[in-house]
Amino acid sequence: MTVVSDILAGMLVGTLMGLIASAHAAMLFASRPPRFIARRIEEGGSGNLVTIVVFGLVVFWTMIGVAAALVADAVIGENAAMELVPSSEYLVSVLIVLIVFGGVAMFLLRDRWVHALVNTVLALGLYGFLVPNAVIALQNRT
Repeated sequence: MTVVSDILAGMLVGTLMGLIASAHAAMLFASRPPRFIARRIEEGGSGNLVTIVVFGLVVFWTMIGVAAALVADAVIGENAAMELVPSSEYLVSVLIVLIVFGGVAMFLLRDRWVHALVNTVLALGLYGFLVPNAVIALQNRT
């Protein structure tokens, strides 16, 4: 199995998650901005901050996607077929990581916990189900 295919699969899924999360964050910043952004809006300097946050989300989720694809390749067997759950060990590990970090995110975003929950469920779908199948699909392409 090639590492380049794993990196490509992780970048594809991570970028998808990053774009969805950054669009979600941009909508949150526009509809109900946090206090520190509301103060920057009054001062007229919020554009750079929002741009950095949105770009940071895309980069963060892309790096997480690459790491998830490398882990998925290490856990999934050589002759794995594309299924809903190609590796239950990988899915359980993704679920545990998301419960830990999603719980922290929901605690930190107490007033917006529903948004953190939506992003956590979306991450479970993309990283738990799509990443291993993307790794398998790109590896079987050759």
